[in-house]
Amino acid sequence: QIKELVSSYVYLDDVVQAIKKGIDKGVRNETFNIAFKEPVTLTTLLLEISHNLNSPIKFNHDVTTDISYHLYPSSARGQLDISKAEFMLDFKPTKLKSAV
Repeated sequence: QIKELVSSYVYLDDVVQAIKKGIDKGVRNETFNIAFKEPVTLTTLLLEISHNLNSPIKFNHDVTTDISYHLYPSSARGQLDISKAEFMLDFKPTKLKSAV
């Protein structure tokens, strides 16, 4: 179900950090996955946003048909592997709680 689907999200400051590190290290012709390191479900993300806004939210997870939502193929594959960015760029992603 979509509420438990682990996906990858990215914090804008982490994208900037990765680009700067790539430039500083002279990296060329490489592709990197940039995302939070910890697994994040849509429910986790929404609850964290709700908590930070001090605004409770009500979930309706009763998704009964495939036409209720659309997932891009990359979203349905789960969490991205960011190990290449960690190794080559010394990338250190922000924690979800800090980013929200």
